[in-house]
Amino acid sequence: MLSHYASITLRTLARHRLYAAINLFGLAVGLAAALLILVYVRHETSYERHFPDLDRIFRIGEDSADPARQGPVRFTFVSQPMADLIRSQKDSLGVEAVTRVEPGRPALTRGDNPLYQDVAYVDPDFLRIFRFRFVAGDPETALATPDSLVLSETAARKFFGDEDPLGRTLTSSRGTAFRVTAVIAEPEGPSAVWFEALMSTAAPGFGAPLWINSNGPVYVLTKLGVTAADLRQRLEAVVIPLIPQDVRDDSNGIRLTPEPMADTHLHSGRWDSLTEPPASAGTVYAMAGIALLLLGMAAINYTNLATARASLRTREVGLRKTVGAKRRQLILQFLGESVIVAAGGLVLALVLTEILAPGFADLVGIRLYVSPWSDLPLMAGAVLLTLGVGIAGGAYPAFFLSGIRPAAVLRAGKGGVGSAGRLRAFLVVVQFSAAVALAAATLVVLQQTLHAASADLGFDKENRVVLRGIGHPDVRPRLDALRAELLRIPGVQAASASWMVPGGQGNQSRDINRPGAPEADRVNAEIYRAEHDFLSVLGVRMVAGRGFDPARAEDEMRFAEGAEGTRTFSTILNATAVRQLGFPSPEAAIGQLVTTSDDTPVPTQLRVIGWWKISGPATPATRCVPCTSSMATCSTATISCC
Repeated sequence: MLSHYASITLRTLARHRLYAAINLFGLAVGLAAALLILVYVRHETSYERHFPDLDRIFRIGEDSADPARQGPVRFTFVSQPMADLIRSQKDSLGVEAVTRVEPGRPALTRGDNPLYQDVAYVDPDFLRIFRFRFVAGDPETALATPDSLVLSETAARKFFGDEDPLGRTLTSSRGTAFRVTAVIAEPEGPSAVWFEALMSTAAPGFGAPLWINSNGPVYVLTKLGVTAADLRQRLEAVVIPLIPQDVRDDSNGIRLTPEPMADTHLHSGRWDSLTEPPASAGTVYAMAGIALLLLGMAAINYTNLATARASLRTREVGLRKTVGAKRRQLILQFLGESVIVAAGGLVLALVLTEILAPGFADLVGIRLYVSPWSDLPLMAGAVLLTLGVGIAGGAYPAFFLSGIRPAAVLRAGKGGVGSAGRLRAFLVVVQFSAAVALAAATLVVLQQTLHAASADLGFDKENRVVLRGIGHPDVRPRLDALRAELLRIPGVQAASASWMVPGGQGNQSRDINRPGAPEADRVNAEIYRAEHDFLSVLGVRMVAGRGFDPARAEDEMRFAEGAEGTRTFSTILNATAVRQLGFPSPEAAIGQLVTTSDDTPVPTQLRVIGWWKISGPATPATRCVPCTSSMATCSTATISCC
């Protein structure tokens, strides 16, 4: 019987090739678009899910008050000594392991081949909390020594090819030799704690932890039975009182909030820095809604074609009922035809998804950890959705046509399918409305993208090239010679050095305020350090005042050996900084003093010498502070306030 139904279905589709092709490809394109979006949704909702003991891993968030914002400042990064403080009290807290994770991108070199790597400086407990699969080495000793270096499989192949990397050395940009102690496999899913290499926080030149520095998050592994609420109460009672009073005062009070690792990607709401917003669960849910809308449009289109074609088969149904066909048999036949076409659309959609998935992943900035074909939950969902579309598309023709009276159809030559026209009209209206909504949303996104691409950034990004690695011990003393050689290259008009560039990695936040102003008025700010001509190299347009002049002593942040007393240096603010600091106007700010919490050898205050303004939507509060030109990465600084 089933083979008979299948044979009839295939003959019917072969006889109506255009109808079959339109239905097949229309459904396939809709399914493929929805599947690609669901690949993204699956990626965003899979963060950290591959780790064992996930329910016992927490990220410690540090909240502090900021009068310039509505509510507390909630960042991912916490003060450097916090991990050591928590570790010292782990028995009281119910914690088994603690690690801080400070990301960086140093150049690692083997021979004459320096390569920049995404590196994390971590405590030895990192590999106890996050149990990656080890390809080589021992997780118990992989980070036991200051010169330890753990590489990913990809990084190991990059440096050593097919050679055994264990025991071999790589040299950092600081000239320090690191010994490869282990190789770990790529994770099975997306993770915020996956890096190409791991180094110990005890590594040479890493420096002692300072309360003023917040360079990365802190993670803990709790003992069995310790909940987030338990950990929060114990942190408040045990750890907060041990934080130095001046640190608590500077932050207007500190609150430590443990966040379940599974929630840190989409539901945390914490910023990695002043300029890096968190991932949005709302965006993921909206994308899932768009996928369902596309599926609905594909299903409606499929149903419309099926009902439109139904009127052509009334005489066939009448004849088959006359010769003894049961209504149940007709229903099964029509539903079977619909499901077979839908299944063909699914196969074609999966082929399209497999072909387009790598390009789509690059477009949205995700990594494909498994093929859509091998993702069982995604495949199961696709099969169920296709079955539902097939049944929905064939339900009306099946139940309506199977109920017509043979005598009326054969006598009049038609079967009265007026209600099908009303159904199609309703479905067309729904489909058109959904298409208009998607088109409008696409236009809005397009306008926002074009605006972001054409907005005035406040500096000129064209024809600017960034050279990294000037902090290398072999380069730093030769900075002036390097600059001179660069300027000798035809077409090079200017060159400068800096810690960071706009839009680049890294940040350093400090508090700034007006002298005598209430402590509540201070502004948390991000610092870029660079040389005197950094702003001119970027083509920053000054609105009022002046830029830095290397001939002026106050424009050079230089501290003599054994210097005492408060020192005053020049600074440049942008319009947002002027407003947040409470100056009546940008012009009124010129010549005024600003205090800073920067970690300078002696107390430092800054005199405003100029200001600049970004005409686009993003206006980071900015200041520039000169440092000694002999420091390869420090001569001026730019601050961006939240």
